[in-house]
Amino acid sequence: MKIELDTYDFDIILACFWLNEDGKWEGTIKKNLDDNTNAKIIVSDKITLVIRQPGEPN
Repeated sequence: MKIELDTYDFDIILACFWLNEDGKWEGTIKKNLDDNTNAKIIVSDKITLVIRQPGEPN
């Protein structure tokens, strides 16, 4: 499997992956992601969001 990613300096959204029109997964991920970041993962059939857990520092 191959996933192509771009990186951005997000604040609350840590990563986002989605199914494109060709049925392939694409995504973005936060730059400089800390190892100890608490996150919530929201999954549907066409998109997955990884967001910073409420109350976590930036």
